[in-house]
Amino acid sequence: MTVNARTLIASLLILCATSSLGERAAAQTVRVDAAIKFGSSGQLLDVCIPAGATKRVAMLFVHGGGFRSGSRADMLPFCRLYAEGGIVAATIDYRLSPTHVFPAAFVDVREALTWLKGQAPHYGFDARKVVIVGYSAGANLALMAALTGEPSVASAIAVAAPTDLKAMIEGPTFEQAKRDVRAYLGTQLPEVASPMTYVSQGDPPVFLFHGQNDTFVPVSHSVLLADRLRQNNVPVLLRVFPGAGHEIMLPGPNFKQLLDEMTRYVIAVDGM
Repeated sequence: MTVNARTLIASLLILCATSSLGERAAAQTVRVDAAIKFGSSGQLLDVCIPAGATKRVAMLFVHGGGFRSGSRADMLPFCRLYAEGGIVAATIDYRLSPTHVFPAAFVDVREALTWLKGQAPHYGFDARKVVIVGYSAGANLALMAALTGEPSVASAIAVAAPTDLKAMIEGPTFEQAKRDVRAYLGTQLPEVASPMTYVSQGDPPVFLFHGQNDTFVPVSHSVLLADRLRQNNVPVLLRVFPGAGHEIMLPGPNFKQLLDEMTRYVIAVDGM
């Protein structure tokens, strides 16, 4: 994501902020604890903290980029917005391919979750109410963390998630996406890095967003995962945006609706 895109997202987030997080006039001042080192590989994260009282829920954002690009800065505007509404929110870096192959990025996400949950007393949220949010490749990683269960999360929100990496390699998608997945897997079988593999009864609730016309990660990835979750009695919501592509978490016609629905969902988790 370019700097200009991040700037535009930050502006749109301000315009799209919903009453679920409170009126803009009542928005809290935000402190950012930046470039905190976590985990065994020394990756960095930023935490956005409300200046006043915090809600019980916290959020961890995982950026996209085909497992090979992107950074925690991509999700920082989202973290700032939710912190203005009283929610502690963190955004993380993770090791990128092809230098680092699976499970490096997955390990980093799990260690970020462990770190954030451990900071609950310091930042004032409930460690049992962490919601992990990912976009594209980051959504794959968020789902992997949620469905493997260690450490546990309250819920996962996955936007345009590749849920079956074998289908990514063999199915109807761009060649660049296939190359990205192969580079990320290294010598591992695709099933090992696919959220679809790990669905079981007792998994945390999942909210899936997808564009109906996504040609990078076909909508079938979310549809089939939702079906499998339901078969295992796991609570799941699926929102498919008609006519939309892969860019639904970027500025565009579906951006406000996605943000509104995601916000209402997170507030609901806070009230559980």
